[in-house]
Amino acid sequence: MVFKKMVVKLCALTMAAVMMASTSGYCLQAFANSRLDDMQAQYAQLEKQKNQMEEALKDTRGKKEDEVAYQKQLLEQIEVIRGQLDLLNGQIADLTDKIAASEQDIANKEAEIDRTYDLFGERMRTMYMAGDTSMLEVLLSSSSVSDFLARTETIKRVAEHDQQLIDQLKQQKDELQAAKEKLADELSKREETKKQAETKKAELDKKVSESDEEIILLDKLAKQYGEQSEGYSAQMEQMQQSIDDMFAQIEKERIEREKKEKEEQEQQNQNTNQGGGTNTKPPAPVDPPDTGNGEVSTRGYLWPVAGYQHISCYYGWRTLFGKPDFHSGIDISGANIYGQPVLAARSGTVVRVNRDPNNSTGYGLHVILDHGDGYSTLYAHGSQVLVNVGDHVQQGQTIMKVGSTGMSTGPHLHIEVRYMGQHTDPLPYLK
Repeated sequence: MVFKKMVVKLCALTMAAVMMASTSGYCLQAFANSRLDDMQAQYAQLEKQKNQMEEALKDTRGKKEDEVAYQKQLLEQIEVIRGQLDLLNGQIADLTDKIAASEQDIANKEAEIDRTYDLFGERMRTMYMAGDTSMLEVLLSSSSVSDFLARTETIKRVAEHDQQLIDQLKQQKDELQAAKEKLADELSKREETKKQAETKKAELDKKVSESDEEIILLDKLAKQYGEQSEGYSAQMEQMQQSIDDMFAQIEKERIEREKKEKEEQEQQNQNTNQGGGTNTKPPAPVDPPDTGNGEVSTRGYLWPVAGYQHISCYYGWRTLFGKPDFHSGIDISGANIYGQPVLAARSGTVVRVNRDPNNSTGYGLHVILDHGDGYSTLYAHGSQVLVNVGDHVQQGQTIMKVGSTGMSTGPHLHIEVRYMGQHTDPLPYLK
């Protein structure tokens, strides 16, 4: 009867430590309080939703950082294209000026050709009109045959010079025309390049605009996730306060019940002694000496993982998912710790085991021991549970294997020491 009452008492108190809803078949009297079960289930669900919001917020912030980096690349490309457009505009303006100058040179050359043609034509008409008379005049006016031949040669050279001049002007005009066409072709290429650059810039501008919209959306999502996370935190605080109030009431009732049971037992002992009987109540169990797996601390506790002293997370406040979080125990870790034996820190009775790695508490596979003096210890994130509810284990006995189940980022043992259901720093007990 005393053992059964002890199990009922510790089950109720350790439910607050585990902070979850449980429908286990063990400790039926303690779990009969459906209101407490509902509250703990709600708390576990709120914690799960809060963690989901924190993960979503972290993911959203990562996406925003990626989007900002992507937008930076777009803006850098736009800046390069702007420089190219400035260069192209300068080249196009220069080519346009050169084409205009070439057109003016061609027009001037055409005018010069026309004037030369007019002079040449005028001389040709004059010579045609004069015909043989002109040649006779040249002959009669010549002082000698040599003079006549010289004058005839001069007339011939003038005509040839006129023709050469006209041919030269035509060649210059053709060269100017070719240069103009080359400039026009170059201008066409520059304008096409400019058109392509402007099209590319328009595409990049559109992408930047879309990126701006995406960043705005991510900011809204981050704000929404943050507000939801804060809302869940507020609800969790309210729910935790309600759970604490209920456990305070449970503890009050436990004390009153034990007081009453003690009075009844004393009365029963008194009646038994008066009737000549003897008190057969067994003595309280005493912890045996250390099993050799480690030294027992001055407060009677054994270090739970032999050969592994590294503490990766201490008891107290820490930052989890960017928010303050209270760590209710210590985490023991080290190389190749996975699968190592987890030892009972003290002798006691197993009041809770969980073999479901996906349970909503976050502890994963875990064991809770009641040590019979108001103290209990919790061992979490195991890979294998080796005891059952109701088992009495000795100090140093292997109760579990180290694992990484539940809310865990790697193999380690999470251990808690609780007094009257309230967590306390385990180090002063274990060291």
